[in-house]
Amino acid sequence: MAVLFKGNGLVFIPGKGRCIRFVNGEYSTDDADEIAVLSKKYEHDTNVAIDATPEIEQAERPKRGRPKNADA
Repeated sequence: MAVLFKGNGLVFIPGKGRCIRFVNGEYSTDDADEIAVLSKKYEHDTNVAIDATPEIEQAERPKRGRPKNADA
């Protein structure tokens, strides 16, 4: 069961040895180590079924790499 947390910035998860980041003020996880750390300090909701990967449309993604040569 995923838990939705509300907050800002980065949070270090000592059990995993890594940081998590709130995206648009929200972070969803079903990992027990992350839930244990985040539930102590951040507002959370356990009754929400959400997808942990936000969808980004192709037009919103930044273009990567070198621009194509216009003279070709």
